[in-house]
Amino acid sequence: MGMNDLLIRIFDCLPSMEFIRNEFEINRDILIESLYKLLLKKYKEYCINFGKQELKDPFIAVVCSHNSSIRRDVDFIVYFLKEKGLHVNYADPRDFVYDGKVLKLNGEEVHIVYRDNIKDFFRSESTGKIHSNLRNKVLNYTKTACLHNRFLNHYLKKGYFGHAEDIIQAYADNNICIINPFSSRICAQKSTFALIQDDRFKPLFNEEELSVINKYIPWTRIFGSYKTYYDYKQIDLVPFIKRHRQKFVLKPNSGFGGKGVVIGSEISQTEWEKKINLIIASGLKYVVQEYVNIPTEDFPVYSSGILEGFSPQFVNINFWGMDGKFAGAYVRASHKKVINVAQGGRYVPLYYVTDNNNK
Repeated sequence: MGMNDLLIRIFDCLPSMEFIRNEFEINRDILIESLYKLLLKKYKEYCINFGKQELKDPFIAVVCSHNSSIRRDVDFIVYFLKEKGLHVNYADPRDFVYDGKVLKLNGEEVHIVYRDNIKDFFRSESTGKIHSNLRNKVLNYTKTACLHNRFLNHYLKKGYFGHAEDIIQAYADNNICIINPFSSRICAQKSTFALIQDDRFKPLFNEEELSVINKYIPWTRIFGSYKTYYDYKQIDLVPFIKRHRQKFVLKPNSGFGGKGVVIGSEISQTEWEKKINLIIASGLKYVVQEYVNIPTEDFPVYSSGILEGFSPQFVNINFWGMDGKFAGAYVRASHKKVINVAQGGRYVPLYYVTDNNNK
């Protein structure tokens, strides 16, 4: 959100945009505006639901780990929210102190927390490597110890095996309003697409919703050894996707940043089968999706500030929803088919253009 709004602000000042405005009506999405309204609305609802006194100037913490790949974006979010007059600061999940009633950041009571990556709070994930497994065992041991000894928690929470027990406990006690509660993680699970395509859950959707699901969501299944249907024919999932490498993509169920995504058409048959066998042997949670052709657009290429020409890049449009409503969109572009900024992609601001002459 922060990067999008920063790019919009930069593009709005370009002379070329002024030229376009003379010919077209232009609109764009300011995502921070929607976030600003969401924070205050949800805080009001929280106060009503849990009998808290609503403050006119609540203290808001925007949270991600110190070394997060989105840290810069979070800093922009904080900056833009401060511009709108909110009392807001950045925080690492380990920076909080909770006394059983009040959650504090640098000695000041916190009322609202806006979080991003859930792994910044629960850090027991494993990559399957020996050193990672050892790390996780130590982490789980120290987390348990910290729950029973606040003195130990005070000294361990700032180190490599940092913990977020204080903020988690405050949330469990309903003493903090968290935007993006931990339960919302289900929306980030790729398996959600498989579930809503499951015949068992069709009664949950009306005809319009089923039409959208069928038209816009790629065929998706939770990876595993079982029978399912593809193109109205029953298949044995694992052998089928092994044989039809170019039709499919493998994705970690709860991954982000494009990590672990494998496009069948991009690798050899041997590599494809090796990856599938590794997923089976390790028990990693994956989904398999039907590959969808990715559109391309031409983008300018610069070297040392000099325009060298235009080059085609793969693009996708990313939609934001807040409080059940459309909040805006932005574009990502990349020379790779796995389109992600962490994988070398770029943000591109999105404008809605209407011809003033209605042509």
